[in-house]
Amino acid sequence: MFSLMKSKNIIKVGGCDLILIMKLNKMSDLDSNFEVFLLALSKLESGYHIGYFDDKRYGVSVSRPAKEKIIKLYAEELGGLDIVSFNIFMTKDKGAILKPCEMSSEKVIDFVVDFKLE
Repeated sequence: MFSLMKSKNIIKVGGCDLILIMKLNKMSDLDSNFEVFLLALSKLESGYHIGYFDDKRYGVSVSRPAKEKIIKLYAEELGGLDIVSFNIFMTKDKGAILKPCEMSSEKVIDFVVDFKLE
């Protein structure tokens, strides 16, 4: 389970404090969405979900393998071509690192924040 410490960009995973570090050109532009992103991600349980983003229907798979320090999200537009995919790697020295899969961090954040379960 994840929880957010409001004053810092930290998520708690299994009692460990991990800092989410994103490689962004304009981090200041996304600061306001950062906490919202973490909270929205924490509310998506592991497993398969169907919902809506940008008036399009998506199938979303979220996994948090118990022995691996990673969160994986893969979303596919149902009946369309769009894909959203990222991993968050948990590291001891750098905290948690967001790695979008061949797309911008902005797209990943927008998707997670605006995704609504069916």
